[in-house]
Amino acid sequence: MLFARGSGDLSRLIESAYLSDDLISNISRYGNSAECREINKHLTNHFGSDQKLKILDIGAGNGITSVNFSLAGHSVLALEPDESNHVGAGAIQHLKDSFSLDNLEIVSAFAEDLDVGEQKFDLVFVRQAMHHANNLESFVKNTSRFLRAGGLYFTVRDHVIFDQKDKDLFLKSHPLHKFYGGENAYTSDEYRTALQNAGLQIASEIRYFESPINLAPLDLKDIEDRVAEELDNIKQKLKLKLGSFGGLDFVSWLYRKFKNDPMDWLDERKMPGRMYSYLSVKS
Repeated sequence: MLFARGSGDLSRLIESAYLSDDLISNISRYGNSAECREINKHLTNHFGSDQKLKILDIGAGNGITSVNFSLAGHSVLALEPDESNHVGAGAIQHLKDSFSLDNLEIVSAFAEDLDVGEQKFDLVFVRQAMHHANNLESFVKNTSRFLRAGGLYFTVRDHVIFDQKDKDLFLKSHPLHKFYGGENAYTSDEYRTALQNAGLQIASEIRYFESPINLAPLDLKDIEDRVAEELDNIKQKLKLKLGSFGGLDFVSWLYRKFKNDPMDWLDERKMPGRMYSYLSVKS
C-alpha cells in the first residue's frame, strides 16, 4: 500500500478510497461522502433517528467508518487484524487519540477468531471486508453471534463474481491486487447462503447501480450526467451524418440498438468485481 501511495498513476485512486497518509482528511472526506450519507439513511430507517448504537465494525481498516460512527456518538468496537500505523489498527489508535474518543475500542484479530464474550451489538457493520474472508461461512457465523435479536448485519461494497472466469478477470484488472495480493470475491449465492446459514434474514440485496454506497467514489448524479452526455454525443454525431433527422430520439434509439450502444458500461455483467451490499436482520 505504501508503494501504491507513492505511485503517481494510483494517487487519485488512493485518495478516492480514503487511503491517503492524511488520516484526518480521510475521516472528514468519508464523513461527508454520498456513501456515508446513504449508509446513515439505512440506519435511521432501521433504528430510528437520534439513537446511539452499540456497533461492531468488522475489518475497520484505517478507521474511516469506526471514527465517524464514534464522532456521531455511537459506541464502537473496531476489529482490524492489520496492526499497521498506515492502514490498520495503529492508524485507528492515532485517530482515537487525535479526536479523544473514549467511545472507541480497538481489537486486532481476524473476524473468524473474534471473541468478545457476552457482548451484544445493535449493528454489525462490515465495509469491504466480507469478500476477504478465508472462510465465508465462519466469518459471518462468528461475527453475527454478537448481534442482538432484531439487530442489523450491514455489509457494504463486497465484490461479486459470476464464476471462476469472471473472478480471474476481476483479479487481473484490479489496480491494487498486484501490490498486496489480498483481493477476493464470491458469488451472490455464496454471500446470501452464508448470511442465511448464520440465522440472518436478508432484507435487501443492493446491487451495483442501485445505490451510491456501491458506486463510490461516483454517485448517482455522476452516472446520470455521463448518460446524458453520451446520449447527446450520439445525437450530435447523427446530426452531422443525417441532418436534423439525426437529432430525433427515435433515430438515436435505432443507432444504439442496432449499431453501437455506448451505454453498455451500465450493464454490471460487464464490470469485473461489481460491488453489492446486504442488509440483514437477526431474528
